[in-house]
Parts: sequence; C-alpha cells; structure tokens
Amino acid sequence: MLLLVFMVSGMFAQGEFLNKSNSLSGTGIKTASGIAKPSVFAPKTTATPSASKSKPIEEKPLQFTQENNFADAGQPVLTKLNKKENNYNPMFVNKDMDFGKYNTKSEYVRICYRDYSAPDGDVVRIYTKDMMLVPTAILSIECDYMKLTLLKGENTINFEALSEGSSYPNTGELQIYDDKGAIITSNRWGLETGHKGIVTIYKE
Repeated sequence: MLLLVFMVSGMFAQGEFLNKSNSLSGTGIKTASGIAKPSVFAPKTTATPSASKSKPIEEKPLQFTQENNFADAGQPVLTKLNKKENNYNPMFVNKDMDFGKYNTKSEYVRICYRDYSAPDGDVVRIYTKDMMLVPTAILSIECDYMKLTLLKGENTINFEALSEGSSYPNTGELQIYDDKGAIITSNRWGLETGHKGIVTIYKE
C-alpha cells in the first residue's frame, strides 16, 4: 500500500514537470521560454562595391576660346601682300616689259588676259598702235578673251597698267593663241602704274 502511494505521487510530479510550455517533446529537456530558435537561412549581407571597379570622374578642361570656321574674305589680298616670291622678273618693275616678237600666218589671234596672283583690283588698258582694244579691264583670276584681226606685218599689242590694286605691283598674265587654237606666247608681268608690257605679232 505504501508503495502505491509513492508511485502515484511520482506520476503527478512528472506530469507537472513536463508541460507544453517549457519542455521539448519526447526529450524531457527543459527550454527557456522567449529564446528565439536559430534560423536555417543564412543572414543577408549588403555587398560593398569594389574600389577597383569604380570609375573615377573625368575632369574636362574648360575652354575659353571660340573657334572661327568662317573664311576670311581678305585672306587672298593678305597672302599677296606677304608673298615674297614673284613669278615675274623683278628687273622689269618700274619699266616697260618687252615680251618679244612672234611670227604667224594666222588671220587673227585670241588673247587671254587675267590676274595670275590674288585678284586685288589691278586695272589695265589694252591697245595697238592704231586702235584701242580694251579701254579699262579689271583683272580677275579667270581669263577674259578678246579677238584681234591681224594686219600684214607688225601688230604691236600694249598692256598698260592703270592701277596696282590694293597691293604692289600690277600683276597680270597674257596668253595669245592663233586661229587654230595653238598658243603663240604666254607671259606674265609685274608693272607699276603707267608702265606697260609689249608683245609684237608679225603676220607673214
């Protein structure tokens, strides 16, 4: 009888010890209430960008000058003023220039006259001993043409400088062709105002 009393008391004590709030089922191991269980997932971490992958900010130098892409209309004249080499014989400057005498059987000649340098307002007069061919001609870079019927014998053609334009001297070029288009002569001049270049065409 006494043994039965002890067994019943032991069972009540064990039931009180093993309750749902403070025991692990089937183990009899007591756990502290309120302690969080460890997570089976790995904690998330925020990746820090690598210093080697970051690109430095490029600093561009400030530009205070403005480029001008527009052509300078006065550049051709300036080039002529600064040009040191001449395509004419400087010995003839301040003098009349004799371009020589040429023989031909042609009935007429075609004469080209132009400014071979930068056009700057050079003006010439063209005439023979007997007639005025061109009273006033402003030389341009392109050829102006005139036709002259030749007389028997000598035909002297004068190219007189009336103006030197905006830069010294009067620079011009003449080309003379026969009636078949073959060139008879080609010459260039550098003349002071009042002087002339002279070419003589002798018709046979």
